[in-house]
Amino acid sequence: THYVDVWVGKPEPQRQTVIVDTGSSVTAFPCAGCKDCGESYHTDGYFMSDSSDTYEVTDCTKSKKCNIGGMCHSLNQYDHKVCSVRMSYAEGSSWSAVEATDYVYAGGLHDGALVRVEDGNEGGGDAEDHIGDRPNDAYAFEFKLAFGCQYSITGLFKTQLADGIMGMLDSPKAFWKQMYTAGAIDEKRFSLCYSRQPTASREGTEAGAMTLGGTDTRLHKSQMVYAANKSSSGSFVVTIKAIYLRSNGGESALPDSDHQVAQNI
Repeated sequence: THYVDVWVGKPEPQRQTVIVDTGSSVTAFPCAGCKDCGESYHTDGYFMSDSSDTYEVTDCTKSKKCNIGGMCHSLNQYDHKVCSVRMSYAEGSSWSAVEATDYVYAGGLHDGALVRVEDGNEGGGDAEDHIGDRPNDAYAFEFKLAFGCQYSITGLFKTQLADGIMGMLDSPKAFWKQMYTAGAIDEKRFSLCYSRQPTASREGTEAGAMTLGGTDTRLHKSQMVYAANKSSSGSFVVTIKAIYLRSNGGESALPDSDHQVAQNI
């Protein structure tokens, strides 16, 4: 499972690692007060919402509106109605959360937050002044995200290495779509370039790249091939016409010899 760093809150952002999930739309991670939520398994402690000056629980008392889904109702610890969100996944895991908003940025330095300096510059300038491929640029692409502040989780969400999940469906609720709506990226695009490493570490394992707002052709070994998305519900679905397995392995679909023929299965 591939995950990325997101840094949440101000004045000093807190790291949360989140699984990149193109099959769901909501970003969520455990917050302070989450009961038995796998802190000993995860890369980071719970998000300490009280330490962020910009953290807000969504107040749906008047609007009855929830940005990432869920129901608007009363919970004992809040003096206003909140959006309660619950998500379940095919492998049996689930979580419950309240909807909240805070400033986030993705990437950056794995072992330390990029913070606002006293003269008002944020990590080196505005987003348009950066191409975004340097870790120190990440803070310039911050935006206010609506996410799930989890108070209960079950299944693999407890024992996985990553703290939470990043929903990347084609949905207004998804991380990348919220980033676009907030003006942090100019195009409604993102790309994933995965590699596989033999082990994963709590200290972080580089295993690919996520590009928000486009594609990074420097990572390509061949030209991109396009396919029509067959889904109208926000999922990413393509029609598979054939599958080939290459005899005796290798990295290319083209055979190097008579013993490496691609077999149509």
